[in-house]
Amino acid sequence: GGPAPGERVVLRADGTARTYTVSGIARTGHGGEAPPAVFFTEPRLTALAGHPGRIDAIGVVAEPGVSRDALRDAIGAVLPERSGVPGSDRGVRVLTGAERGEAEQVDALGGRGDQLALLGSIGGTVLMVALLVIASTLSQAIHQRSGELALLRAVGASPRQLRSAIGREAGRVSAAAALLGGIGAVPLGLAMRSLLTTGTLPLPVPWWLPPASALTGGLLVALLARPVAMLAARSIT
Repeated sequence: GGPAPGERVVLRADGTARTYTVSGIARTGHGGEAPPAVFFTEPRLTALAGHPGRIDAIGVVAEPGVSRDALRDAIGAVLPERSGVPGSDRGVRVLTGAERGEAEQVDALGGRGDQLALLGSIGGTVLMVALLVIASTLSQAIHQRSGELALLRAVGASPRQLRSAIGREAGRVSAAAALLGGIGAVPLGLAMRSLLTTGTLPLPVPWWLPPASALTGGLLVALLARPVAMLAARSIT
């Protein structure tokens, strides 16, 4: 349903809309739907890049049987002004494997730090909300047992003993809740991984990451529930 060879289309590149003639249609060999892309002729592409006579990246395809490390070493040996500092924008860098995305999406490097900071803030907010819910729930449960705790204090129980008893109860309950939550989180994480992975853009997420995340979350809940319960019981004990 798109334009056919020979037709003229209007494209906006480098801030200006111009009319171009379609010379051919290229299709990918992937099974899924690939995002649309436009390929210009070399003279037009050089003019649109804004720096004639210079290039940003060179693609090298190895012969069959050549390993990635051998190719990297061979290219690095003949490159002038090669940069030895990872992440530096000076000199020439050799990118292989998943690193090739840095050459294909140059603007991704600038947003990586912001995305990591955003991910850390979201994770911290989720953990704080979970601790707030745990603290408020345990505080309400302890206040409902204020008569029982007062009776134990009257017969000689120390505040430390009461807090230890409450902490042990919270630890047993949190361990069971963390186990059930972790078991339920594993298939959910695997399902999200399958939804985010497509034929044209495979997501580099190992299969063990959802189980490891569930285990980490369960351990955090189980370890933090007891000190939170003891803090919630401090005033009433």
